[in-house]
Amino acid sequence: MMMVFMFSGETSAVANLSYRQSLIRSRQIDNHYLAESRMAEGIWNLYSDIRLNKNRVIDREILEEDEAVFTADNIWRVESSEDGQEFHLKIEDAYKGFSFSGKLDGKAIADLKRNWLNEENSQDLDVLKFFDELRLYSSSSNLEKAEEYADFDMPRRAPMQYAEEVLWVPGIENVITELNEETQLNFDFSQLLAPFPPQGVKISRKNKSNFYSASLSEVILRANLQEDEVEELLEGKRLWSEERVPFSEGMPNLYSRLRKFFSFKESGVYKLSVKVTDQGAQAPVSRTVLLQLNSRGPARLGKFNGISYWEWGAF
Repeated sequence: MMMVFMFSGETSAVANLSYRQSLIRSRQIDNHYLAESRMAEGIWNLYSDIRLNKNRVIDREILEEDEAVFTADNIWRVESSEDGQEFHLKIEDAYKGFSFSGKLDGKAIADLKRNWLNEENSQDLDVLKFFDELRLYSSSSNLEKAEEYADFDMPRRAPMQYAEEVLWVPGIENVITELNEETQLNFDFSQLLAPFPPQGVKISRKNKSNFYSASLSEVILRANLQEDEVEELLEGKRLWSEERVPFSEGMPNLYSRLRKFFSFKESGVYKLSVKVTDQGAQAPVSRTVLLQLNSRGPARLGKFNGISYWEWGAF
């Protein structure tokens, strides 16, 4: 009898666990459709804002307090439903981070060194190794092959297709360590990687990174900010996010200097992120879209009247 009782208890526990898993999965499926709907709404709201406001200066003056503004300000917009669900939307400019797409020629690698290295680590052979390997990774020459790639089919010998590929390159761990010590503030290496454009969307290395969408680490590296300047930057960002104080007023000593390295206008290429959760942040679903609002689609489709974009999701 005791054995039967124990077996029944275990069966009940498994059934309860299976029910909870099915319930969470069901909620995720519902949230998947809600996220898809919210993303479509976000795209059209952005498109409408662009049509109504040709001036794409992000910190433009808001004439009415209740005016809904959809710009690439990199701020999460949060709404809640009566059922306790939360809807998060963030619009960023796709021109942010350091680009690893396309051909990584000598100039591209030299620009990366200038931004990522300082006087001390620019002489460190363990750090410099990464930049040599980076050139080999995407080189199409069959005459160049590093020994580190002998055990697997690398390097690619062609342009990268995913930003995360940079983590395959030997020596990257030494570079990440140096960058972390240089910037320190909630360092996240992934935030330094520029989005890879889908077919039909062009992102040029010649364009400046967008200041609003750039991470703190990127701003520090590009502008070579000192500790006191970082404090002014943080205060300027706080004033912008909480009170919408323009950066020209919130950090007057840095503003003119940062304009040399960053753009304060939208580029026309956007990254939209949506997250939907149940009450208590349960069953989260995320969707991300990289899009360019014009009538140019992939070359194979020719011109068309619509919006071309690339989308991926996380469950």
